[in-house]
Amino acid sequence: MSTTPVTAPDRRRWLALAVVMTASLMDLVDVTIVNIAMPSIQQDLGAGFGALQWITAGYALAFAVGLITGGRLGDIHGRKRLFLLGITGFTLASALCG
Repeated sequence: MSTTPVTAPDRRRWLALAVVMTASLMDLVDVTIVNIAMPSIQQDLGAGFGALQWITAGYALAFAVGLITGGRLGDIHGRKRLFLLGITGFTLASALCG
């Protein structure tokens, strides 16, 4: 009978799971905010149903382009470096918008 050493699971996996789940939650919150703002956008800008669909589609497209581009850049330049750059950019953009 062969005995293999039992090792504890890597804690970084749980941290990575938490980061991914938080990012997914933030995406869901962002989409919810855009959808809740639709009636105000429609009323303030006089936008029709087609314009509201374009707003939603544009938001989803921008998110997808950023996600794909960010993933590829992370593969090229290092995930940690790009993650820290993204967090910094997000924080600065949020502060400027606030």
